[in-house]
Amino acid sequence: MRKTVSFIILIILSQNALAGPYITTKHEFKLKDSDYNKTVNQIRFGYDKKIKNSTYYIEIGGGETLPNGNSLGSGQSIISYELGFKKKVNDRFSFKIQYEGKNYTDTYLDHEFEFETKYRF
Repeated sequence: MRKTVSFIILIILSQNALAGPYITTKHEFKLKDSDYNKTVNQIRFGYDKKIKNSTYYIEIGGGETLPNGNSLGSGQSIISYELGFKKKVNDRFSFKIQYEGKNYTDTYLDHEFEFETKYRF
């Protein structure tokens, strides 16, 4: 896994195409059995690089998970990160592959891979 992450970072940093740093926020409202359970708020710093018809990106940041009824600042801290790429195959078809992880302080890790496709009519 480390070799893969190192390779992606090397690709991102070694190209001279359109690129740039950015800041993003992410807010997740979690439901369990159709009842509101908790909110996860995140802020991340990212960097993306466009190479031909592909965009590579990496984000890292932090946040807080708030169970129902808790106020901002009283939840559990998290460290979050995401990396991946988007590729436009042609004018109609594109796809995105990403890896996202959240480290919840002193409890557990939450990780996922996503593969998303898009076809325009």
